[in-house]
Amino acid sequence: MHEIYKDAIPMKMRNKIIEEFYQEYAQNTDKYISEVSSTVKFVKNYRGPVKLGLVSVSSKQEIQKILKFLGIASRFDFIISSDDVVNLKPDPEIYLTAAKLANLNPEACIAVEDSIIGVESAYRAGFKTYALLNGLNSKKDFDQSMIKGFITSEKDLYAVLDS
Repeated sequence: MHEIYKDAIPMKMRNKIIEEFYQEYAQNTDKYISEVSSTVKFVKNYRGPVKLGLVSVSSKQEIQKILKFLGIASRFDFIISSDDVVNLKPDPEIYLTAAKLANLNPEACIAVEDSIIGVESAYRAGFKTYALLNGLNSKKDFDQSMIKGFITSEKDLYAVLDS
């Protein structure tokens, strides 16, 4: 469908619209971020032995801005972004890169994902994968053969790490 409409808006105008959106987003990040409060609370409070890493297809700059806004920028042991890999999710490269950086075998790693392609990426990398239900997705969205379970609360996050 995209191909049908690709010439409906001249390229110059399309680029201007995209540029204006990114400027608006950069200046008003707080308007566009919906915090998953239980996850943010968990990240702020977790002091256990398990390393916390963040894997995202966003740019490192965008990730840092959002984490700073949420007050959790310093809470991760490492961050892997689209800047660090060639192949994005659902390819497993981003998760394999995280496992290597954590100095762990993928099978020893846990991924908590809120997207279908993220679950697939982590699963294909060999991670124990959990689906985070965030209000924008539901259990029926996920291939349950790829996940160990669902995360719906801060309590669930602690239970997964303690298992």
